[in-house]
Amino acid sequence: MQQTSPSTFYTDGSANDQHDGGAAEVITTSSADQPTLTETLQQRGRPLASSREEEKDAMLMPAEWIAQNSRQGGTIICADSQSLLKAT
Repeated sequence: MQQTSPSTFYTDGSANDQHDGGAAEVITTSSADQPTLTETLQQRGRPLASSREEEKDAMLMPAEWIAQNSRQGGTIICADSQSLLKAT
């Protein structure tokens, strides 16, 4: 049985001073030292958004992708929002 490489999702979201924001994710497979780019997804944010809201939206993007693209193998989600990662 062939082992499938895990999908790694790198997520980020932000908003500027005018509260225009957005979220994105980059999806890779293979090892972290030699990743293979699979897909890049972006979504426009709300008209009045905060960076935390956009970071949260970015963290939801992998769940949506996984629900639409069933595949075997593990999943790793990487984010740079410490406050969001610590939220319960």
